[in-house]
Amino acid sequence: MVNATTMIVWGGYSNIWTGFNGTIYPSVPHIWNVQSESFHDGPDITSVLHPRHQHAGVLGPDGKTIYYIGGIKENSNVVNNTVQYSDAAALMTDIITFDTSTLKWGLQNPTGTIPSTRRLHTLTLLPNSSKILMYGGVGISNSNAVEDVCYTLDLDDNTWQKITFSDNKGLGPRYGHSAVLVKNSLFILFGVNSQGATTSDFGIINTSNLSWVEQYGGLMSDDAAEYPVGARLSGGAIAGVVVGCVAGVAIICGLGAFCFIRRKRNGKYIQGHENKGDMEILEGSNSSASAPPRYDFNQHDKPDGSGARLTLEPVVKPDGA
Repeated sequence: MVNATTMIVWGGYSNIWTGFNGTIYPSVPHIWNVQSESFHDGPDITSVLHPRHQHAGVLGPDGKTIYYIGGIKENSNVVNNTVQYSDAAALMTDIITFDTSTLKWGLQNPTGTIPSTRRLHTLTLLPNSSKILMYGGVGISNSNAVEDVCYTLDLDDNTWQKITFSDNKGLGPRYGHSAVLVKNSLFILFGVNSQGATTSDFGIINTSNLSWVEQYGGLMSDDAAEYPVGARLSGGAIAGVVVGCVAGVAIICGLGAFCFIRRKRNGKYIQGHENKGDMEILEGSNSSASAPPRYDFNQHDKPDGSGARLTLEPVVKPDGA
């Protein structure tokens, strides 16, 4: 999804398993317009490189350039009027770009520590950054998860850098997984591990320092305060509730004291006259009730909200952490 109105689909293949009688590897991007609910085709990529499948793509920080990395490329030859394909690894130094504003293909050749070729990996644009994080993948000609698991690609200087996690923490090799970014937390979910077993676990990478986290504070933690959850209150809201409760108690206490003092001062009746059978009220009309006592917040614990924090935070411990 490039923006709120455009979605681009490129790559992959069609064969008998997808309901197509034969095998083709599309080289033309299909552009979906959300408003008109219609597809139209973009320019063919064969003028730049070969079609690919099992690759990964990510939208760059400019909001218009898509970067396609890795996967399998398909070389095509025409033999007896029949197109024949042959598989080859897409080099990690051949990064395809597609400018969605001009509909033009491009090619970048990064340097640095070059990753091994791979497929079924994930790409994530790091927050407030020009770096792309690549995680996991599997070999081109085998089913072994790659051992050089994580890299970043700096789009400013076009260089690869290998990321090594301390103490071998985290999920380790993984392919066919998903990567979901929530603020500064990158969730690596499920997939297949280095033993070839499908998994139901997940891990979380702190994108601020590229390290695995052992606990996740949830959406209402300090670094995720902009994600409100209806079932939970923020610290400021809790402080407001506390102040309101204290003020309510103060008003009730003040009214109670006022009534008590007034009744004590004005509730004196003269002794009943035994012979007359009636009572004479001795209260003078000029008597007045004293003012209710003043509630001084300085003499009570004034809540400032600093300690009023909701502590019902979910704790998620990823396997291997």
